Order: sequence, then C-alpha cells, then structure tokens
Amino acid sequence: MEREGIYIQSIYYGKIGSVVTERLLERFGQDGSFLLRDSETVQGAYCLCLHFSVSPLML
Repeated sequence: MEREGIYIQSIYYGKIGSVVTERLLERFGQDGSFLLRDSETVQGAYCLCLHFSVSPLML
C-alpha cells in the first residue's frame, strides 16, 4: 500500500493551472508523460493531462 501512495504523490500535482501543466509536460518531453491535477472549472473534479506528440492534451 505504501508504494501506491508514493506513486500517487508522484503523479498528483494538486491545484496548478493549465499553463504550468503545459510547461511541466513539455519538460518531461515524452509521449505518454502524464499528470493529474485539480480541475480549474469543476470543483472536486480532477484533470488528467497527457503529453501527446508535440503538445499536451488535457482530459
């Protein structure tokens, strides 16, 4: 269980905006890089952000 918590902490970035998200994913620089953050528009929801080709994709 502790391993899962460490993994979740490494992908969850909390309350960061889309611009910061894009910069982080561009820095990671590989297709398939992703992070999870709080949604900026829907309270209590999350946003799964994925680096695809040359630009980030936010779901």
